[in-house]
Amino acid sequence: MRHIRAGYGALLVVLVVGAVLAVWLLTRGAGDALATLDPPPVPVSAPVSSGSLDYAADATISAEVAPGPAVLASALSGTVTKIAARAGEPVHTGEPIYSVDGVPVVGYSDGAVLYRPLELGATGPDVKTAQRLLASLLGQSLDDDGTFDAETRDAVRAYEKRIGHSPSGVLNPAWFTRLPKDPFLVENVNAQLGASAPSTGEAILTGAATATGFSLTTESRGPAGAYEFVSHGQTVAVERDATGWTFDDSDEAAALVLTGDVTGTTANLGGRVRLANPVEGQAVPGAAIVTDAAGATCVVLAADRKPRLVEVVGAGADGTARIGTTLDEGDQVLLNPLMIVGDVTCPSR
Repeated sequence: MRHIRAGYGALLVVLVVGAVLAVWLLTRGAGDALATLDPPPVPVSAPVSSGSLDYAADATISAEVAPGPAVLASALSGTVTKIAARAGEPVHTGEPIYSVDGVPVVGYSDGAVLYRPLELGATGPDVKTAQRLLASLLGQSLDDDGTFDAETRDAVRAYEKRIGHSPSGVLNPAWFTRLPKDPFLVENVNAQLGASAPSTGEAILTGAATATGFSLTTESRGPAGAYEFVSHGQTVAVERDATGWTFDDSDEAAALVLTGDVTGTTANLGGRVRLANPVEGQAVPGAAIVTDAAGATCVVLAADRKPRLVEVVGAGADGTARIGTTLDEGDQVLLNPLMIVGDVTCPSR
């Protein structure tokens, strides 16, 4: 029995030694195998190239909104027999707006207002306005000297015949109504066919709301000069100087901003602002840009693996970051800088 126990002990020692040896044999190449499965990162780089800078950035136009202007009804009373003006269409000087019992009420835009009957011997700025309007309506030459003479009286009689009146030679101001601007873009027509004509001074037409007091906010860090604001495929010209932004054409700006979010007396429209004439700069792939904990931006050069401070001023349609000309043309920048050099702190200016 003692011999059997000794044999079992020897066998146990052999098995333990064998197991240890097997484990050593199996694990001695594990480090190399893991290195093969998870190799160290390989630097990936790309060259710095030239690229145009337009300093494009998100922007918002804001403006103050006021109700649209109105065209007032004339003093003609009776029944509305025709409505010539149409919503969404412009009215020009010399065009009829509506008719009362067959007599057209014509729009005009001039320096003076037709406010009184005009007859032979009358003088004044309103006579000049009447003379210019009659000449346009009749397609004839007429002196606009501000004196209602025989020639002017004959013109009035000719116009009366045209509108179906017995010629009297006296101009009735109720045949006309003044337009706030020429052309006047109609938004609403406030008359109904077959109904009584609107009372004197009531709005017969209203125009679109107007916008004034424009402002533009943006993060664009571009220089002073001519820019474009773009939204929904439409563009308006803006100018940047040391004091801020100004709009070259307020009518265009108003038409555009009113397509945005209008709340009460304020309108806001988002879009993009960009330099009208781009300048030369540089471009690097977006992956090369590093933003450190302090918010500074830089790239890491592949040659010495040191960060270089850059100012990102925009992005190209190709996905590149546009920067000022701070690097040498052809420099290689790392596209995986954090994998290669770890945390990066951009240099100070």
